[in-house]
Amino acid sequence: MLGIDHSAIVVADADRSRAFYRSHGLASGDATLNHGPTQVALDALADVRVDVVPMRPAGRGPHIELLHYRVSHRGVGEPWKVEDVAATRIVWHGGAPTLLHDPDGHLHQIDDAAVQA
Repeated sequence: MLGIDHSAIVVADADRSRAFYRSHGLASGDATLNHGPTQVALDALADVRVDVVPMRPAGRGPHIELLHYRVSHRGVGEPWKVEDVAATRIVWHGGAPTLLHDPDGHLHQIDDAAVQA
């Protein structure tokens, strides 16, 4: 394994999330529609259809894939709080240090520290 090339996160509204990530400097790649036996096996959902939208930072490095499932769902719960035991976050290097939530409540940490090898 050479490393992690992306993090995938589920979003309720692909257009709204795409706009959010663009406003934070990521560029949208070509979206694809994943479906069929492989996606059914990955998700354990019958007849699943998932829009996959890559959002890439400037330069090289890992990116985010927005996963928009074309099924009805329960809705988004309360965003995780920073101190919650189950809270996870995506850490971005470069920029003023801050924490922010995207439209679906995913937690992002911006860190100005250089990546350690």
